[in-house]
Parts: sequence; structure tokens; C-alpha cells
Amino acid sequence: MKKIGSAILALSFTFVFGAMASAQAPTDPQIVGIVQTANRIDIDHARLVLKKSTNPQVKEFANQMISDHTSLERSVSDLANKLGAKDENQRHR
Repeated sequence: MKKIGSAILALSFTFVFGAMASAQAPTDPQIVGIVQTANRIDIDHARLVLKKSTNPQVKEFANQMISDHTSLERSVSDLANKLGAKDENQRHR
């Protein structure tokens, strides 16, 4: 599971830095949105694992993923607020 989360995050950053090499670099709000989306995916998948798994070690790991990524979510949000770069999706809610 940790490898999957790391892979998703790596793909997100690959997308961001790949986009930067193209004609137009992503904006700070777009980068915030990408990181928040990748984070949300990890949290959602961990919650799904909690519902479906019967293995205590797997459930423990899923709970750790939720805890870690919830903390990361707060940190990204705090940094975005500090930089004035809120996720563009949040502006339309």
C-alpha cells in the first residue's frame, strides 16, 4: 500500500514537472490541487482497505496511512494558505 501511495505521488510530481517542461508551467494552485488529489486518493484507498480487509496488520497499516496522509493534507493546506495558493477547485465550491 505504501508503494502504491508513493507511486501515485511520484506520478503526480512527474506530471507537474513534465508540465513544467512543456509550454506552460502549472500554477501554484494547480500544484496544490494535484498534491491534495493524490493525498485524497491514498486516504480513500486506505479507508476502503479498512472495510474489506480482515488482516489486522493490513488494517493497522491502513490506519497509519490515514493518519499520515491526514496530517500531510493539513500541512499542504497550511502551506497553500501561507503562500496564497488555494486549490482552484476549492474556490468554486
